[in-house]
Amino acid sequence: MAGRLLREDRWRLEGPATPKTKTRPARAPRDPLEKPPALYLLDANACIRILNGSSEKLAARLRETPRSLVRLSSIVKAELLYGARRGSQAPANLRLLAGFFASIACVPFDDACAEEYGVIRNEVERAGTPIGPNDLLIAATARARDFVLVTHNTREFSRVAGLQIEDWEA
Repeated sequence: MAGRLLREDRWRLEGPATPKTKTRPARAPRDPLEKPPALYLLDANACIRILNGSSEKLAARLRETPRSLVRLSSIVKAELLYGARRGSQAPANLRLLAGFFASIACVPFDDACAEEYGVIRNEVERAGTPIGPNDLLIAATARARDFVLVTHNTREFSRVAGLQIEDWEA
């Protein structure tokens, strides 16, 4: 179902449309103490459930969220590409992913993420609560950039102190 959303009704997945006008509406000056809107990083499990249509609640929340506030990590992108190539429907899966990737900005795993990875891995290992290697990289990306991680895998990610998590299926 979500796959059809991407192919047939792409505008629905891309979030609220902005009117194409020549004049911009007046905007109130921003309060310097006002917190900027949160940026969301999608976990692989959230992306998979959107793409295979198994969570209308998740897909609806993504449609409601401005695309400018949503990101993918290069780690999640790699996981999705790997999964797409595993089955007999690889060409169709890769086309579906191409459309999905085109609608969401991707952030790389950079030096700031690498530094955060070292900190997080040390913290969870000392606490005796390690998490999976890719989840560790995704958590480092979210925490390094102060993003909110959108995941249904809250049990694993809640082991990372200071990581902001939202379950859009809850």
